[in-house]
Amino acid sequence: MHELPEPPPITIRDPSQPAQHFDVLGNADDAAWRPGRRLRVLAAVLVALLATAGLGLHHVRAASQDAALDRAALRELAVVLSAAVQDAAQGRPTDVPLVLRNEGPDPITVVTVRLDQPGYATQAVQAPLGPAQNVTVVVTGTPVCGGTVPDAGPQRVLVVVRDYRGGRRELTLSTAPEMLDQQVLLQVRQACGLLPLQESVQLGALGTRRHADVVELDAALRDGGVLPAAIVGVEPDPGLHVATNPALPLRLRPASRTGADTVPLEQPLSLQLRVTDCGAVARRPLLGQAGRQVVLRLRGADGGRASTSLLPGQEFDRLLDRLEQETCKLSPHGL
Repeated sequence: MHELPEPPPITIRDPSQPAQHFDVLGNADDAAWRPGRRLRVLAAVLVALLATAGLGLHHVRAASQDAALDRAALRELAVVLSAAVQDAAQGRPTDVPLVLRNEGPDPITVVTVRLDQPGYATQAVQAPLGPAQNVTVVVTGTPVCGGTVPDAGPQRVLVVVRDYRGGRRELTLSTAPEMLDQQVLLQVRQACGLLPLQESVQLGALGTRRHADVVELDAALRDGGVLPAAIVGVEPDPGLHVATNPALPLRLRPASRTGADTVPLEQPLSLQLRVTDCGAVARRPLLGQAGRQVVLRLRGADGGRASTSLLPGQEFDRLLDRLEQETCKLSPHGL
């Protein structure tokens, strides 16, 4: 009698437990793993972040390229003076001619130009400017006059341009390379009568004569500044003594303002020179071709000190040479 084969085992599973699924290799452990909901959410967020970063990087690169194009298109505008700054008078508009040059590779349009100086208005231009082309702009203004001598001019010129893509940009150009700041500073000083001491006081020789042991020089003083000033001393050559009429200190009359003009006022000054030290005269170096000079020591209203010089001329030199020779018994070659 033959034995029957054993029946296959019967496995009873708990219906509340998830069933196992085998992959093609029969690996139950691998087939049982599935990503959870949290992990799927994290993966989706990561994908979104990577996509955003890629898009942002693209925009950054595009913006960098745009900025590079802008910098190339507006590489430089060189500002130079087309001519010397014109003389000005207080209260009257003055002109400052500028030349703008486009040194970029693309065309631009100069929209406005403004000199960064009180009293100078923004100048509308609207001038197309191709590569390597120039445009002359005349900036007008009326200097603003204060109560002290200005010591600095404008440091920059502000230019608004429109690039080849229509974008507006403001460029700041330095005035230093062409000395524009110094020229406008001089213009403002002259227009307002706010001059440094050594520039405001001028001494002009009117005539020279000799009386016995004195050489007398008649001169005219002109003060072109509107700030008070005084002459506090006169320095002649070594070995000479000088007396003045009027006596020092001599307060100068400042320039007057008539309408838009600053008018210097003149007043007379007489200098009497005599020899007082023959030793100093003999030791004095030989004078050069420039001749003798008389130095005036000045004092401003603020206590500042300065000096200015006068070259009286050949007749003054000749009379003083003869006086020194006769007084000190010197030969003409001993001076």
